[in-house]
Amino acid sequence: RHSQMSNDILHACDTWGQKFPAGAIVRLQEGRWLDNDCVNFSLSALVDAVVDQSQDLKVHLHIENSCFHTAFVTAETVRAKEWIHLHYSSIQGRISERKPRMNKTPFLKKRLILFPIFHEPNHWFLTLLLSPQCGLLRVPDRQKGGWILIFIDPLYNFLCEWKQRHVVESFRQLLSFEAKQRGWLPLQVIGSIDSLPKQVGHNDCGVFLIRWVVEIV
Repeated sequence: RHSQMSNDILHACDTWGQKFPAGAIVRLQEGRWLDNDCVNFSLSALVDAVVDQSQDLKVHLHIENSCFHTAFVTAETVRAKEWIHLHYSSIQGRISERKPRMNKTPFLKKRLILFPIFHEPNHWFLTLLLSPQCGLLRVPDRQKGGWILIFIDPLYNFLCEWKQRHVVESFRQLLSFEAKQRGWLPLQVIGSIDSLPKQVGHNDCGVFLIRWVVEIV
C-alpha cells in the first residue's frame, strides 16, 4: 500500500509539467530538508497561479527550476583538480523563445530571471539575474549595459569559491552563448547582502528559497 501511495499524483502543474507525487510527502521527515520535488512543485505552482496570470510578468519575468543549473554545469576531478564542464546544448532548447515556457520572449530580453541553485548533497539557494533594463534595484557603480547577478543565500551569505566557479562563471558563459558569442556581456556580481535575514537551521534552505521567490514575485 505504501508503494502504491508513493506513485499517486496529488497535483499536477502546467508549468514544466511538474507533478507532486504522494511519495514526496512520505519522504518528508520532521526537521529534515525539502527535496527537489517539493521545491520545484512550489515554484511551478507559483508560476501557474501568479506569473501566468499577468501578461507583464509573463513577458519580463522568468523562473527556472532547480534542475536547470545542474543540467548546464557538471564537474569532475582529475588529478586532484576540479574541472567545470558547461553543456549549453542541454539547456539551449529550454530557453528558446519558441518554447511556451519563455512566452515568446528571448532569454536576453527578460528583465528578471530567477535561478534556484542546488548544491549537493542538500543545499538550495536563489540567484537573481537582472538585465540592464530592469529597474527594480538601485545598484551603486552599476556598469552601463551590464547584467547583475545577485546571490540570496541566508545560510552561507558570502561568495565562496564554489559559487564563483560553478555559478558566476557559468552564467558569464551562458550570457555569452545567448549573445551569439559576441564577446563577454558585462556581469556585476553581488555575492552577499548585509541586511539578509539569517537562516539559523541547516535544514530550512528549501523553505527560505521558496519564500524569497514568493516575496520577489
